[in-house]
Formats: sequence, structure tokens, C-alpha cells
Amino acid sequence: MVNESECETKAEESVALKAKDVEELALDFGYYETTIDVEEGVVNPELPAKFTIFGYRPSQIKWSNVIFLSVMHVLAVYAYLHSCFNPVHLFTLFFVIFISSFSGFGMSVGGHRYWSHRTFKARLPLQIILAILQTMTVNGSILSYSRDHRNHHKWPATHADPKNPGRGFFFAHIGWWLLKKRPEVMLYGKKVPVDDLINDPIVYYQHKFYIPLVILLAYVFPTLVPVLSWKEDILTAFLVCSCLRTVVVLHHLFTVNSVAHFLGHRPYDRFMKPTENKIINWISMGEGNHNYHHTFPWDYSNSEKTWYEIFNPATLFIDICKLIGLAYDLKKPSQQTIDAVIERKGLPEYFAADKTRNLCLKITFGFIDWIFGILFAKWPVWTIIIIK
Repeated sequence: MVNESECETKAEESVALKAKDVEELALDFGYYETTIDVEEGVVNPELPAKFTIFGYRPSQIKWSNVIFLSVMHVLAVYAYLHSCFNPVHLFTLFFVIFISSFSGFGMSVGGHRYWSHRTFKARLPLQIILAILQTMTVNGSILSYSRDHRNHHKWPATHADPKNPGRGFFFAHIGWWLLKKRPEVMLYGKKVPVDDLINDPIVYYQHKFYIPLVILLAYVFPTLVPVLSWKEDILTAFLVCSCLRTVVVLHHLFTVNSVAHFLGHRPYDRFMKPTENKIINWISMGEGNHNYHHTFPWDYSNSEKTWYEIFNPATLFIDICKLIGLAYDLKKPSQQTIDAVIERKGLPEYFAADKTRNLCLKITFGFIDWIFGILFAKWPVWTIIIIK
């Protein structure tokens, strides 16, 4: 008698290898770069302007985000200098490591792998925890982030991509936050289904009350905990635990949109723009395996390798949640499917060294990778300690 998991595996392989050509399947799901021909008359032509800022008319700029991010970056720089030359409680440094890591999980595990891609299922307590942590990153509501991210996967490297790397490194990194969306993003975004997000009460209420929730969870809570618990100076607590943490976490996540679309290897699909970048994987805590992710976006682990083979705290977090019953139905493509895609579109020679390593060697390399990952991910904390 064949069990359910075996049936699912066979069905998955059948769909990937027999029902359709692998390339056509990937194209249908928008994994490859596409060219979008916008219908004539849909997009208004660019009007000449007497005054522009870096080539953009003032009306194209999202001034609220420009002001907010400018203030936050000034405060973050001041926070780093302040913490280097003023007393900071050791518990405060441990606390900022803790909340920066777990707020990062709110984005990588929650906003990205769970709500954007539905790579696993989560019990209600885990959904609430992830929503709280995602709010702490100040990276937009779950609804807005997931909607934009699905657009990014459906129409990659086109004008319908909100984070279009074709518009340059800066735009892919943070510029897309500073400008209003192009008409193509709005038009083609309607073709990407988001009913599951709209009908999710956690997503709905987090989006509805996003600003007060951000003030409470990203700024008030991280400031008051050190002040009330171990009598940290309130200015130091605010600067380090709120301002510096927020900006650093955001930029670590933003590098996946920018650096990991320009620099690195493309071993799973050489025709894609996203890359595999080790340093970005370290600072984003497991999100830098981007060529793999765009090839297999339904994989809950965001990597072909297990968490003990490569620095991937987000995958370890999900595995622990599964162990205690908070996560289930973790999706992952079969090795046969992965190998077939590599053979067709990737670089098989890239994986030659990995195939010769035994389990002991893989774990050893993984341990070294975790050491470098922790050092790179938490560079603001240990550099402050060294300076002090």
C-alpha cells in the first residue's frame, strides 16, 4: 500500500517531468525573465518636465517614504556612533541580537516563505507570532509586501516588477520604496491572485492597523524592555534597539533584491537574473540562495541543502516549529526534479565538488558556514564591542 507522501512525491515528479517540459512549466509560473508588452494606450507617455530630481518628476516621488527613511538613516548613523562612545548595557546588546534575529524571521519565515509563497502551513499561534515579528521589521504590511513579492516572481525584471533590477542597483535595493509604482505594476498586479491574503484575518487587521502596530512593536516595545528590565538609558535603548536595528535589518533584507540580482552564480538556472551569493546569504540569514529560490519558490527551506549544511537560520526555525507542531506540510521539490532542472537550465559542473563530499565533510563545511554567517549577520554588535 502506497502512503500519502509517496503519492505526493510521484505526482510532483510526474507534473515536473512528464506533464510538461520543465522550461514551459517554469515559464508558466513566471520563474524566468519575461518581456511584457503593455497594451497600447494603457500607459500614459512620459510628459516633459521642467524640473526633475535624479530624472524623476516630484509627482513620481513617494515623499512620505523619502522623509521617513531619511530620518531613520540619520538616527541609525547617530545610534552607531552613540553606542560606540557611550555606555551600553551588555544585556542591551544581547537583547538587540535577539530581536533583530527574530524580527528577521518575521520577514524571511513569515512575510516571505509563509504568506508570499505558502511553502508550509502554520498553526494560529505561529501565524500571530510571525505577524508580530514581521511588523517589527517596518518592511511594510504583510499584505503589501506579499502582493509586491508575488508580482516580483510573476513578472521578474520587467516594468511590472515592483523591484525591477533592470532599473538599476539602487532602485532594486531601496529606490522602489522611494518612488510611486509604475502603471504596469498596478495593471499586471491585478493578474496575481491575492485572495488568500485579503481573506486572512491576521493579514487584514495587521494591514488595517499597521501604523499604530509599528509604533508599538517596532519602537515603543524594544525601547521600554531595556529601560524597565535593566535600567538602560532611554535614549540609548531607543537608538540601538529601535533605530539602528530597524535600518540594519532592512538593508540586510534589501540586499537580496539588489546584490543577489547582480553578483553571484546562477547554477540552477543560468538564464535568470537572481544569483547565489554567499555573503548575502549570511547577512540575510538564509535568503541569499536566490537563484535556487526563483527556480523553486515553493521550497520552504529556500535552499537545496539542509540547515546543517549551510547557514540558514530561517529553515532551522521552521524545522523547530514543525517539531513542536506549529508548522506542517512543508513543501520541497524532489531531488529528481532539482537535478532535471539543473541539467536543462543550470550548470551541472558547479555541483561537482558537493557530490564528492560525505556527510561528515558536509557537516564540517556547514559548521564553518554558520560561524561566518553569525559574524556577518551581527556585525554591528561585535564591531561596537571591539571599538568600546
